[in-house]
Amino acid sequence: MDNIQANINEYAFMLELIKAKFTGSDAIVILQEMRKDARAAAIQKGYKTDMPATPKQLSYLKGLGIEISEGLTKKQASKLIEDAEKARN
Repeated sequence: MDNIQANINEYAFMLELIKAKFTGSDAIVILQEMRKDARAAAIQKGYKTDMPATPKQLSYLKGLGIEISEGLTKKQASKLIEDAEKARN
């Protein structure tokens, strides 16, 4: 619960700072965009971990005829797919 209150306090503080430079509705839109950017960064950071490749990635790689090593990560699968698609074009 403390974490939720801390986040609320942080957002309220940021909103007040933004409101000092922009009108009310513009300030809210800016704050929303800032949070979207933060969420996107968090997702991207999580994506770069050593999580196993998804079934969809593995299936796509098999369809491309690419040999799949055991323990393939999402990041590695993404790179293999990207490289294969570049080679086809």
